Amino acid sequence: NETVEDIADSMGVSVENINARDAKASVVHGAELRDLTPEQLYLLLREHTEIVCARTSPQQKLSIVEGCQRQ
Repeated sequence: NETVEDIADSMGVSVENINARDAKASVVHGAELRDLTPEQLYLLLREHTEIVCARTSPQQKLSIVEGCQRQ
């Protein structure tokens, strides 16, 4: 599956011009996860079939697991 960045590259446009819901894959860094509300995490998990979570803390990993369990 393609990320927003992949779609933007293939279309020759900037990432800001791509609807995030068009991407089925996502890469989320720990710094981004830290700023997400539980509802935003839920939406992220629901809208993407493939998610890579990079540089996450143990607490963030727990939040990801709990979010997956709520699905």
